[in-house]
Parts: sequence; structure tokens; C-alpha cells
Amino acid sequence: MTTAAEAAAARLSFVARADSGGYTVVAEQVVHQRYLSVYDRSVRFPSGEGGEAGAVFAFDVVGHPRAHFHAVWVLPFWADGTVTLVREYAQGPHAVVWSLPAGGVDPTKHSSLEDAARAELSEEAQLRAGELVRLLPADHPGVVEAKWCANRFTPYLALALEEDSAPGARDAEELHLTTHRVPLAELERLLFAGELLPPAALTAMWGLAELRRRGLIS
Repeated sequence: MTTAAEAAAARLSFVARADSGGYTVVAEQVVHQRYLSVYDRSVRFPSGEGGEAGAVFAFDVVGHPRAHFHAVWVLPFWADGTVTLVREYAQGPHAVVWSLPAGGVDPTKHSSLEDAARAELSEEAQLRAGELVRLLPADHPGVVEAKWCANRFTPYLALALEEDSAPGARDAEELHLTTHRVPLAELERLLFAGELLPPAALTAMWGLAELRRRGLIS
């Protein structure tokens, strides 16, 4: 099993290989760790005019090392043109919000991103998918959740749905989560009213585009 320290080191290795535009991570340490971790990261900015060394700035960065800094989001689409949404408590805004089945990729439970997506679909929506469509290219590293966040996510579209007769167990804090099957018009209303969490909104947009590409909706 990969430890949090090993996952963080792997992430920093990825950061070093990324197209960072000349910005260089020179130091990073954990200053708080629970479900999420907070990092004190020092970054050297690109050299200025004349080639002098760039200034170093410190930033607070949030990430989820136990999930390898990655989550999956799933849009469940039914053949009758409805979708299943999630209504759940969001701790940041301290509000009940509209969302989609989603969760972190736990390397102790999930063998792949798709495996994690199927698990979250089962646990949160109590559904199984005959087809699970990854909505980003296979080599895409995932969408950045926020400017100050190390986490990324991969969106999926779930098709050929059926009720899961033996769904996975929800986490304790998810026991008040509810599911709602709504028409596409309601999904689009929530989307353009800004009432979906940002990763859910992006997943919905890509999912709708894929459904139109397949001719499943107009």
C-alpha cells in the first residue's frame, strides 16, 4: 500500500514534470493533516529581466494524499432521459447542495479510476452501470479542482443503469445523503443557475455533450 508520504512525493514528482511555465517548487511541508492535508509550499517564480533569480513566495495548498489527490464524478443517465442527482451536505459553504455521485480514489479499495467510479455510483446512488464512459482522454491527468488545490478529478457518464440490489456501504457522514431522479431540463436549470458543485457542473456539461454526440438526446 502506498503511504501518504509516498503519494505526496509522487505528486511532487509529477509537479516537477508538468508544464509549470518556469515556476519551481523549492520546498513543501505538511502543516495540518486529517481527511485533507494542508501544505506550506514555497515556489520560485521565473527569473526577471537580466536573468536574476526569481522571488520565492509561500502558498497554502490543500490536497487529499490518501486518495492520491484524485477523485471521480459520475453523471447517471437513464434511457428515459432522466438523470440521478445527489443532494448532500457540503461542509465548506455549510449548506445542502446539489451534486453527483463522487468520491476519492482509495488505493486500498479501488483498482482503477473506473473501479472507483463504479463504487461511488453503487454507494451514493445505489446504481449499477452497464456502460461507464470516461469523459476525458485516457492519458488526461484529471481536471484541477481549484487554483489552490492539489486534487484533480476525472468525470464519467454512466449508461444502461439498473438498481444495485447489493449497494456498497456509505460513509457515516453520507447517511443523510438523498438521491433524486430528475428530467434533463431540471439538470440544465440547476447547471446554469449555478446550483451544482463545480466538478458536478463540469461533469454534467461533458456528459450532456457526450449524450448529444451519441444521439441519445437532442
